[in-house]
Amino acid sequence: MIKPGEFYVGDRYYVRDYQFLNRLSEAVCSYLIRLREDSVMEVVEELPLVPADVKAGVGIQLYSAMIAALLLSRRLGKLPGKRLYEALQFHQAGWISEAELAAILPRNALKKTQ
Repeated sequence: MIKPGEFYVGDRYYVRDYQFLNRLSEAVCSYLIRLREDSVMEVVEELPLVPADVKAGVGIQLYSAMIAALLLSRRLGKLPGKRLYEALQFHQAGWISEAELAAILPRNALKKTQ
């Protein structure tokens, strides 16, 4: 049973029920699914990393920031904006401290309605 607004995580999506992913989207759910290696996808745009970026671990930092952004969407009640996503990347790269990241988070939470 799909609960609207929930966040779903799947590793190696073996079922291949892509209609399920459509139902998640229709229910305004967020999801992070690692597809099987033999899944068929269409690449819209490829942005390769230069060798220096690969050596510095930029790929795993971006991947970690994406996971953190999706988890934060559940906590904040909305998807993180560009600036918060950048702050997550900066934190993963060691460019800003945990305290600096914590100072940014409250500005990105949904305003409570009365």
